[in-house]
Formats: sequence, C-alpha cells, structure tokens
Amino acid sequence: MRRHACFWIGPVLFVLLFAAIIVIVACSDKSSGPKQIPVARIASISPERGPVQTRVEIRGENFGEDIGSIVFKDKSPYVALWSDTLIKADVPEELKEPCYVHISSKSSEEMDSIHFIVEAMQIESIVPDHGLPGYEITINGSGFGSLTGTVLFDSLEAEIITWSFYDIVVLVPENATSCNIEVQSQGRVSNLHGFAIDRMTITKIIPNRAIPGTEIEIHGYKFGSLPGSVRFQDANGEIINWTDTLIITEVPYSASPGDLVVEFGGATSNALSFQVEQLHIREIIPDSATYDEQIEIHGSFYGADEIDILFGDSEVQSDEFNDTLILTTVPPGVDSSHIIVTANDLESNSVFFKVLHMTITSVEPDSGIVGQKIAIHGRYFGNNPGSVYFGDIEAAIDGWTDTLIYARVSEGLGLYEISVSNQFETSNAMSFEIVEASDIFQILQRTNSVSVTLQGYHVFNDCWFDYCDSVWKEKTLGVSIYNADSSSNWHFRYFADSTSWSSSEPPYSSSSRNIYAWLNEDGTRIDSLFAKHSYSGEDYGLVYRYGGQILHLKSLQISEIDSNIISVTYSIEGIAVRQIADSIEYWESENDVFNNDETSFEYLDTDWSNEDVPAILKVVFWQE
Repeated sequence: MRRHACFWIGPVLFVLLFAAIIVIVACSDKSSGPKQIPVARIASISPERGPVQTRVEIRGENFGEDIGSIVFKDKSPYVALWSDTLIKADVPEELKEPCYVHISSKSSEEMDSIHFIVEAMQIESIVPDHGLPGYEITINGSGFGSLTGTVLFDSLEAEIITWSFYDIVVLVPENATSCNIEVQSQGRVSNLHGFAIDRMTITKIIPNRAIPGTEIEIHGYKFGSLPGSVRFQDANGEIINWTDTLIITEVPYSASPGDLVVEFGGATSNALSFQVEQLHIREIIPDSATYDEQIEIHGSFYGADEIDILFGDSEVQSDEFNDTLILTTVPPGVDSSHIIVTANDLESNSVFFKVLHMTITSVEPDSGIVGQKIAIHGRYFGNNPGSVYFGDIEAAIDGWTDTLIYARVSEGLGLYEISVSNQFETSNAMSFEIVEASDIFQILQRTNSVSVTLQGYHVFNDCWFDYCDSVWKEKTLGVSIYNADSSSNWHFRYFADSTSWSSSEPPYSSSSRNIYAWLNEDGTRIDSLFAKHSYSGEDYGLVYRYGGQILHLKSLQISEIDSNIISVTYSIEGIAVRQIADSIEYWESENDVFNNDETSFEYLDTDWSNEDVPAILKVVFWQE
C-alpha cells in the first residue's frame, strides 16, 4: 500500500513544477511591456549664424551611425560627417533667410529641430578701392558661394576673373564711374561698397609741336591698361602703345592746333596745348622727274585756300590739291632744287627734288656714211619723238624710246656734234664723223644683216616610191643675221686668191653669230664666204641641226651697190649657179667636218641655158 502512494507522488510534483514555470514566464512578460526606439536629440549647433556654405557642427544623441535625415528648412545640405552624437554639414546655397534645422535618425521618423540664422553676402573690403577702367580688383568678404554670380558697378556688369566663397576678382568696366559695388548670386544681394575711378592726368607731351604723321609721347598717370583715345581737337590719333603712365600716338593728318586730351570710358583727362604744323611736305613721288612730268607732293595742307609751289626760285601753280596731296607738273627750265609749299602766309618745310635732263651716253658707230642707220643711247629722251641734229642739220628718225633713238646720218662730210632735242631742252652733244661712201669696204663695214638666197629647180628629199616632185623653189640658205647693238662679230678681210680657207680649219669665234668674207683686192668679188649661226633644235632655212649652222660659199661677183640704203649684193646666174651650188657646204659643229649632204638640192636638167627662168645665187649685205 505504501509503495502505491510513492508511485503517484513523482508525476504530481512534475506537473506542479511545470505550471509554476509557466506562471513565472507569463508574469515576467507582462512586467517588461513593448520595446522602446531611441529618438534623435539635438543639444547644440555651432555656429548659430552664418552665410550660406558655412560648415556647422550639430551635437546631440541618438543620431545613429547611418546617415538619417537633415534639412535646413526644406533644403538638404552637403553632409561631411555623421555619427551618433555629431553631424557636420554645409549651409545650402539656396537659403536666403533664418530657418530651422530638422534632424531624424534612420531608425526613427521623429525629428528634433534647432534654429539657425542665415546671414546675407557681405563685402568687407575692395583691393584696391580706386582705379581706372580695365584695372583688376579683388572683392573680399563672405557668403559669396561657389556658384559664379554677378558684380555690378552701379548698373554696369563687371567681367569676372575668379569667384570663390571669400573673394571675387573682376575687371573694372570700361565706362565705369565712381560708384558703389554690389554682388548678386542665387537671388541674394550683398551690401554696397564704394569704389572710386581715378582721374587721368597728362603731365607732358614730347614733342609739344609736330607735323601730322609724327609719333608723340604723352606722359602722365592713371591712363589705365586698356587703350582709350587721344583727341586732337576734332580728330583722334592712332594709338601706337598704351600703358598706365605713357601713351604713344600718331598726330592725325586732320589734326588742328589746340588742346590735347586723353579719353577712356566716359572719363576725360586734363588738357595740354599741342601745336600742329599745318603745312608740311612728307614726301614727293617720284623724287626725280623730267620736264612736263606730273609729280605728287604728299603731306599736310589743311586749311589752305590756295597753294603755291616753289621750285627753287620758280613759282608753279598746282594742277589740283586737297588736305593731304598736291599734284603739279615739273616746269620747263627749272633745275634740281628744293620744293616748298606756301599757303595762307605760311611756308612748309623744303624737300629736295631732282630734275632729270636728256643725256646721250653713246653713239654706235661713231662714224658712218650718209644715210647710214645709227643708234643713239642715253636716258630721259622721253617716249614722244623729238629731233636729232648733226650740228644744225636735222636727221631722219627711224625709232624713238626713252633710252634709245635710231637715226639716219645726215648730208655732210667731216666731224659733227650729234644732239637730241625736244620742246623743253637739248641734250649734251657727242662727236660723229661722216665719211665718204666710195670704198666698198666702208659700206660693208656699216651693214648688220646678210642673206644668202638660192633659186632653182628643187627635188624634195622625201620622195614617194621613187617619185620626186620637181618644182621651182626659192630657198634661203642660212639666216638673216641682225644685231642692232653690234654685239655680233663682223669680219671682212682681204686675202689673195691663193689663200682661201682650208676646209679643216674654218675661222672660229665664241660669238653665236659671225660672218667672215674673203674679198678680192678691190672688193668686187667674194672669193670665199663663211656664215655661222649657233642655235639649238630650230629649223632655219634648208637645214635643221642641233648645235649650229655654218654656210660656206665661194666665187660670187658683186652685182649692185646702193650707198643710200647701205646694201651690197653679190650674185651669179645661170649655169654658173650649178658650179657654185656644188660648192655650198655646211659645217657640222658636232663632228668638226664639212658635210655637203645637208645641201638638199639636186638638179634634174644639166642644160641650164634653155631654162625660162635662170637659176640665181645671191648674197646681200645690208643695214637693218
């Protein structure tokens, strides 16, 4: 029985213990209640006032370790630091007035607030606080922000160089006057700060009198660094250089005597007197000329009603003039001298002017026969023909330029003085001898051209299927050699018949054009003639050769002399031409030999006496 009671005691004790545990737990839960969330609490803000972008420190508790929410009124700032007890943030730039700062942690939406006073932008100083337009100045202060705004000189906006929270660098506007400066940014306006525009001052002008076009120096101070203007009464000078203390300018041609001032941006300096020399010759174009040639006198002639020009002691009227230019003509009879302009009882400076006179420098040749063409070299003959005189006898003119005249020798015999004249003057004179024309050699020496002509039946070399066309042809062998300046070497020499040329030793000259003629004793026959003309790759007459052409003829009798036109003709006709034609030879300059194959003439008929038109070989010397 006792054993049965113990059996039930264990289970009963277990049940009672379990129930007690449940009651204890239940009571414990009921006493603790719901879990509490920490709320951010602000203790202080430092500083309590300041401009935008001021960095403030907000101290307190329960801010949490993660960034929660912070606003200045309704503007979110830049947060530099966030911890459970400290927040560092920058006052937003958009704020314009005092506001509350609201903070909440990330785990709680409940906010705590603290008041902050937003101060306006403040100009504390301007360095320098005076200057001229174009000067660079620095505005010192606070609250300007990081976004570039506007700086006003009264209503004139300044050019911004740099902008920061504490200072702004600007250029003083061009038309600024002494005024108050104001800074504006993001709808905020700073206080006003005064700025003074300095007065420009001229201390001296060097020189204090000058002609138009002269560079002068204006010394002084406060001119500024940007160019303004320099006013000569109603005209402005061209600015050469401009600094704060020195201006270099050019006196304008429209300047008149009076006060000179410096101007910039509406400001005007003091005035100093400057004397403009009104009549002044700057240059004469050209600086030398012949009679009756128009010249230009450049300079300053302002205010002149009438202009007179002095060539030395000769007074000349102007063709036309204006304030800066006079046109006039070199009068006949004046010589090289100084030119002066006078007007309104004033006299200009003097400028030397050279009068160019006709001058003969040479005559080629220096002797000749009547009717012979000569060349008169010189300068300033003019382009309109005048007259050429042999003593008092006027000669015929073949050609006239400013530097070369061709004339014919006048009637006479002996030594004469050649001169050139026009309506204004007569040149210097040069001696010339007129000689007799009886000697054939004298006539030949005055020629400058030669031609060799062969007429006869000619067979073309380029026959077609053994058919060669026979036709009467007149061919010029060689070329007409002419050189007016006598640079060709002409050689007419006498030899006995037994001293004809050797084919292996032709005469030689470095000149490109040469004629060598061997005549009999009285000059009536060409025993041998040698003509050379050098060229490259051109077709002259019957021969096409690179390097040069030389024509060799023999035994031609004189047939005509005309001393009036200076010509001598040697010729033969008929069957004798065949014999002479066989002796026509060409010199090959490349191989140094004669070559008869280059003649290109063949004759089909050997009975030359029955030809209707006889063949002819003719050499003519004449004066071109």
